[in-house]
Amino acid sequence: MKINLLNRENLLSGLLFTLGGLLTCYLATEHRFGTPSRMGPGFMPMVLGIILASIGSLILFASFFESSAAPSDDDDTQNLEWRTFFIITGSIAAFAASLPYLGLVFAVPILVIGSSFASEAFRWRDTILIAGALTGVSYAIFIVGLAVDIPATPW
Repeated sequence: MKINLLNRENLLSGLLFTLGGLLTCYLATEHRFGTPSRMGPGFMPMVLGIILASIGSLILFASFFESSAAPSDDDDTQNLEWRTFFIITGSIAAFAASLPYLGLVFAVPILVIGSSFASEAFRWRDTILIAGALTGVSYAIFIVGLAVDIPATPW
């Protein structure tokens, strides 16, 4: 009987979080940091990178003291659903590609409707309602509220 003192899933996720946080911190150094009372554009990415790296380090450290249970036949955590992964990733890529040309009003429904195909419980009526609601909320927050410089519509 082999005893495994290492939780591989937590080790990999902790490593990914830590590296992502450190990369965020490194990229934030290219911007002015500022002070807490007068934050520069690099302040929030640096703080969030530190938080992410800290959480990742805690997960990474804890993975050395947890034993990993042997996967059973009915354990779905070991199997990645590739179809779902590619549908959602493709929807995000389609959103990013269409946003500059079609605007927020058309890109958000592309994202929502596209990623909804990943669900086995897909229903057109619910998807259209969610797409409409998220489009309205996104428009209110990013175009009206924050005045982000992204096109709302293609015209």
